[in-house]
Amino acid sequence: MSPVLTDAALEDLAASLVAVDSTNPSLIAGGAGEAAVAQVVADWMRGHGLEVSVREIEAGAADGCGRRPQARRRPFAAARGSSHTVGPGAMAEPHPPRVHEGRLVGRGAYDIKGGIAAAMAAAAAVEGLRGDVIVAAVPDEEAGGIGTRALLESDWRPDAAVVTQPTDLAPISRSTRSCAWDECSSNWRALPSIAGLTATRAARHQFAARIHDRRRRRVLHVSKPLCRPKRVPDSPQRRRRADAG
Repeated sequence: MSPVLTDAALEDLAASLVAVDSTNPSLIAGGAGEAAVAQVVADWMRGHGLEVSVREIEAGAADGCGRRPQARRRPFAAARGSSHTVGPGAMAEPHPPRVHEGRLVGRGAYDIKGGIAAAMAAAAAVEGLRGDVIVAAVPDEEAGGIGTRALLESDWRPDAAVVTQPTDLAPISRSTRSCAWDECSSNWRALPSIAGLTATRAARHQFAARIHDRRRRRVLHVSKPLCRPKRVPDSPQRRRRADAG
């Protein structure tokens, strides 16, 4: 067990993650990917006594995971954070970390490398729990969630997880209703501008309503009461008809 990190040491740890460019290449062409930051995460956790696993999931996309074994191995509890960042946006220097008015500034400091650093520090110091603790810095949560899926298919599949996503202390969801990815292709016919705009909007609303209804049917078959909504909302088409009436 490592001693609890001081505030300064935790700030340095978070800054070391922010300093690594981990732009998601599925969002930004030519992005650096998450392999480098996964190695930084793994090296730190290895140096603080955790078992470490680094796996390349796709080219440039790797996860850095650490496990703190306890006397009783199950259940596994994971602290999970996505190690990628989006593009720099309007930030002239997105990656050099700096402290401004008591806050760490840099691309990914808030979402979500600060949370990953906190999980790493906690796992290094924890002892005496009923099950192993896993820290998972996974790639990509924007375009398919390949890192989370790989974790769930690994030998370190957790029984429960805390996602270190910032919430601004808003009400925290206790579960997820899973996710669905839908793809659609259409053949469009050129129309005059006004009619074309109307037809395009109608097609878009029709497609959205169909996707909504498909997901609605999936939700109705969820067996876990915590994941089932209290009521299934009406489709966008039904709401518009009700508003028009």
